[in-house]
Amino acid sequence: MASFGYERMTPVQTRSFHPILAGQELLARAKTGSGKTLSFLLPAIERIHRLLEGQLQPGAVAMLVLTPVRELSMQVAKEAEKLTSFYQSCRMVCMTGGVPWEEDLQNLNDAGTSTVLLIATPGRLQSHVAKTESFAARLSAVQILVLDEVDQLASDVFRPATLDIVKALPAASQRQGLFYSATLSDDVTALVKAIGREEYAFVDVIQSDDHAPDHIDQHYTVVPTERMTESLWRFTQGVGPDFKAVAIFMTGRIAAYYADAFRKAGTTLAVFEIHARRSQKQRTEESEKFRAASSGILFTSDVSSRGLDYPGVTHVVQMGAAHSRAEYIHRLGRTGRAGANGQGLLLLHEFERDFLEKLTDLTLTELPLESVELKDMPDFQQMPIAKNVKAQAYYSRINHVMRNSAHVPLLDVMREAHRFARSIGATDEEGRPPEITLENATKMGVAEIDDPSVHLVAKSS
Repeated sequence: MASFGYERMTPVQTRSFHPILAGQELLARAKTGSGKTLSFLLPAIERIHRLLEGQLQPGAVAMLVLTPVRELSMQVAKEAEKLTSFYQSCRMVCMTGGVPWEEDLQNLNDAGTSTVLLIATPGRLQSHVAKTESFAARLSAVQILVLDEVDQLASDVFRPATLDIVKALPAASQRQGLFYSATLSDDVTALVKAIGREEYAFVDVIQSDDHAPDHIDQHYTVVPTERMTESLWRFTQGVGPDFKAVAIFMTGRIAAYYADAFRKAGTTLAVFEIHARRSQKQRTEESEKFRAASSGILFTSDVSSRGLDYPGVTHVVQMGAAHSRAEYIHRLGRTGRAGANGQGLLLLHEFERDFLEKLTDLTLTELPLESVELKDMPDFQQMPIAKNVKAQAYYSRINHVMRNSAHVPLLDVMREAHRFARSIGATDEEGRPPEITLENATKMGVAEIDDPSVHLVAKSS
């Protein structure tokens, strides 16, 4: 364990090892940074080595680990590669989007006669199962299935692909399921029930989803949409040399806009960005750079940053309301690791003010960012950012709010989006937001809205 940076086993490792080695089904609630990756990798690989060596066909996949995003798969793969180096009969293979299919298959074939530990994202693996000849047959011998970040895999984004993949695996009674999640919900338990056995061991090393750690100071501010960018800029001014922040946005496209805007505005902070709009190579390099950095700010979406553990994060900025109270607390936990002090800032739009009602028993202090004195405020409306970057941020914002804020009337959604477009300089000479084709407007349900916030066109220009 010392070679992995642990002087002693963490609670989740201590409580997971025995049930896994005994072949039990396991549901564990543990936060990122708690040592959970080793808590399933080490005993699972050891179990396969002890019990299954010589029993599987050469090149068969004995263990499958599913994670929601590429960066997390690669993070798990890095640990798995260290472990499998101690077992000559076991080979690690990682499959994620952003890598040529041929490379996936070559890596699998290179495993030769070794037993395969496959780590993958649902989308890529689902595609292989459906389209790659004989691929499903390789999964027919899986003995251990691990779902890491089950709360994300249980979402509408990943659940269908996850269930499709499981259909290619042996029946639940013929394999061992290990499920890890930072939060528990009805969706999580429903997915575990759909995939795993009826009985399982439960390990909980999070005392409660109801309370944030006492050593993390929590702040909030509610600002008009037009001033969100300005507010984030104010917050990042005058910070110390050890300021290392993760800023979480509604979508990857919005994160991309903000990263570009802060660079061009001349921030003194090192800027990092991880989201789906970047290539696999860029995301990997950026993740490693931010992990090694002593300061800076990472612009990311919640999905892209999910499950990643970065050391030394002093601040977490949530740009908008989380999906739930538990998700807010989970995001907050990306700072204050290992008992260190941390700071959290929740920046809410006016229409998200009701979210504070879910946090009334938490100690959140209002932070008046207007009191931060600035010598110069960048003009973000005039920032030389590509038109399509601004437009895509605008469109993705509309889609996100429609999906996650059903209580907000459509007209209000569009007017808020119009204000956002103005604040980032995405409106045209007549003050209109980016255009929406009649076809798309009909799908969105806004075609009948007669308001300046809806810029309808017959076809995309």
